[in-house]
Amino acid sequence: SLGNILLTGATGFLGIHVLRELLENETGNIYCFIRSNKVLSGAQRLKSLLFYYFSTEYGELFEQRLHIIEGDITNFEDFEKLLSEKIDTVINCAANVKHFSSGTDIEDINLGGVINGLRFAKMKNAKYVQVSTYSIAGESIDNYPPVDVKFTEQDLFIGQTVDNQYLSSKFLAERAVLEAAVNDDLDVKKI
Repeated sequence: SLGNILLTGATGFLGIHVLRELLENETGNIYCFIRSNKVLSGAQRLKSLLFYYFSTEYGELFEQRLHIIEGDITNFEDFEKLLSEKIDTVINCAANVKHFSSGTDIEDINLGGVINGLRFAKMKNAKYVQVSTYSIAGESIDNYPPVDVKFTEQDLFIGQTVDNQYLSSKFLAERAVLEAAVNDDLDVKKI
């Protein structure tokens, strides 16, 4: 059992599917950071997405074991809203998947959000699960690294090129997760 869970990125395609699996296969409370928009509250956004993907909005679970926190992983103060709650596992599905931006929004979410989540997990002595992307395997240029080299969850840098904002931010986030495991003895998992 994962216990009580903080799930980030629940409104993304992957995150909404992870949320459904948690709702159907876990028994603990699930806290989700969700930003409101100009029209819908965070809870309304999530209910709408759950219905869109799964033809049910799990309405009976809201406020029972599914708790919406209007928040953003780039703001550590939003994590602090949950300090009084028992959180056993942090699952990060949040990501900005654009490959280029004129600002820092990609790095703020993909790296800054991970750093905030790791900091929170350490404070709560919680397990941290980083949902990543195979894209951090990067590209092979002139057969370096060799195209036949297998990239696994145990790998980080094999000589691959990670030269756009998205790849770089996801690579640095993976490194931050591994550093937290080594330096802070944090229980982490990359998937």
